[in-house]
Amino acid sequence: MPERPGEWNLLNRHRDPVVADVEQIEQLTVYYRDMAKDIEDQATVLRRIGEGDESQFKGESADRVREKSKQVGEQLTKMSGRYTAVRDALTEYLPALQVALAESAAALADATAANGAMAAATGMSDPRVGRPSDAPPLTTEEEAAGRAKDGALSDAKGSSTAAVARLENALTELDARGRRASETIRGAWNDGLKDSWQDRVKENFRKFLKILVKILTWIGVALALLAFFIPGLGLAALAGAIVTGLAFAATAAQAALGDASFIDVIIAGVGVLLLGVGALLTKLVNVRKIAMASNHMSNRIAVGQRLTQETADITRRMNKVAAAARNPRIMPSDRAALRARTARFQSKLDDMALSRANMDKAYNDMRTTVGKLDPNWWNLKRVGETARNDVKGFKEQWVPSHPGYTNYRRDKLLGVDNVNGYKAYQDALRQAGIATRDLSPAIRHINGGRTVYGWAGMAFALGANPTGLGTDIARWDAWENVKKDFPGGNAREEAPL
Repeated sequence: MPERPGEWNLLNRHRDPVVADVEQIEQLTVYYRDMAKDIEDQATVLRRIGEGDESQFKGESADRVREKSKQVGEQLTKMSGRYTAVRDALTEYLPALQVALAESAAALADATAANGAMAAATGMSDPRVGRPSDAPPLTTEEEAAGRAKDGALSDAKGSSTAAVARLENALTELDARGRRASETIRGAWNDGLKDSWQDRVKENFRKFLKILVKILTWIGVALALLAFFIPGLGLAALAGAIVTGLAFAATAAQAALGDASFIDVIIAGVGVLLLGVGALLTKLVNVRKIAMASNHMSNRIAVGQRLTQETADITRRMNKVAAAARNPRIMPSDRAALRARTARFQSKLDDMALSRANMDKAYNDMRTTVGKLDPNWWNLKRVGETARNDVKGFKEQWVPSHPGYTNYRRDKLLGVDNVNGYKAYQDALRQAGIATRDLSPAIRHINGGRTVYGWAGMAFALGANPTGLGTDIARWDAWENVKKDFPGGNAREEAPL
């Protein structure tokens, strides 16, 4: 039940003092009643076997387990007493809670009415107030009007005090019933039953897993926010991979212990799978980049050798023609033809020099800009370089005065920056006349899709899964039912808290 609206300040309270879900407590009472009955039924069967009743179990194996059956049956009877005590405590506490809810609501109504009466009484005329000193004596009617206002104010104040007292009495009785219920439950645990050290270790491990999953969830949220504002950080990706792996392992362990649904394990496993797919695609693009760079280098070397040889040949021929043109014994017409031929040789040399310059520019672009291969986030040996690149990436996106400022990188946010880098390098090579292979469009779609899935999954998890803090225990009944009904869902039946 949510908090009830109202002017609780009239009762000296900042908020509704009795917030409780009666229906949920009724469900708890039924749950503990049924559990106590089921445990006692099983205990009865085991005691009978231990006392020699062969109608339930007989044979040589029965003879060997009779003594143990009797002992376990006695322990189950004690355990049943614990559930019975909780049932009795809730059964006693529930009427007090219902009375407190009714009385607090009635006290609020009384206080609201008293507040209205006080406002009305305050607005009544009083001939005694502001009367001049030389005014004639009050008439009988005027005196009666003054006394009426005094009486109305006193009644309103008394009603307000009574309303506050009514609430306090209801809360005092509820608190007393709550203490008695708590004593009943604690008293039932003094039955001699003790958990084994294995049970204690297992329960502590359960608690540890629950805390670990919550911590990892909030670390994941923090990393997601960091990746949103500064996309493309390698160290954030490394931390995210560690958190994703730990979350999957912890969720799988919870499911094995019956504290989580296997649908949670599948969702966590999909996160690990997509992380691997992203790493594989990044590696694939980098391999293609390296292959393209290698081909470019081989082509550059071959073309460079060819241009060098051709340049030498043309230069030798041009020098020979130029020497012939300088011979004073040749005819002027022949000298003009030789000079024209020398000019054609020079033009060819200029074209070859331009080709070499274009090829060198493409090579420099490869080395200094789009072709540079930074270490991937999983390369722990180069984590220092990754950290330096993260600092550089932050400045490029958020510091306008930084050289190479690019503004916010949406392609990094969507995880397709590596594909874009390949495309930019490819365009630079093609401008230099070097043919290259295109990447499959599926790489962009898969990489972008997995990133969008990660963002959507994070948003859904934050909206659908409760934090377990305070009253945030369950949110969407439909989602909880899906997890419970999924094959291999929660094996442990939990009390409906």
